Amino acid sequence: MDPMLRRSPFGDEPEDEAGFLSGVAKIAFGIFLGVLMLWLVAAAVVRHQMSQVNVAVQQSLDSMQQRAQQAAQSRRDDQERRRRQEVRAQQIAADRRQAQLTAERRKDAAWAAFYQPSPQCLESTSVECGNAHIRARREFERRYAAGEL
Repeated sequence: MDPMLRRSPFGDEPEDEAGFLSGVAKIAFGIFLGVLMLWLVAAAVVRHQMSQVNVAVQQSLDSMQQRAQQAAQSRRDDQERRRRQEVRAQQIAADRRQAQLTAERRKDAAWAAFYQPSPQCLESTSVECGNAHIRARREFERRYAAGEL
């Protein structure tokens, strides 16, 4: 019997050792190619998933940046509104002060036109002159409040 030919443990046919190794090599190569293809597909899937994650992260960052810009603009708008309110309040206060000063000047001018002390009271500070001044002032206040002056 030829040493290259052996009987198969499963049957009576002779087995060629080179053919057997060739078959095993083909199977091993097929398994290798299958694993390689599987690895390449897995890498492509991972690459695709990573690109999807990158897109989602970029969209999230863009959204966060937009919200931050909107918040900053809102703060600036609030600050501007408060500044305008303060300016308006200051203007109203200044207008009120001016109106009060004008009213006081008008009242002082009306008093000066209403009350002229007697020549004796210009030189003296007597009780009689003081009483005359008080009576005149009360009468002036009454008429001024009534709108008669």
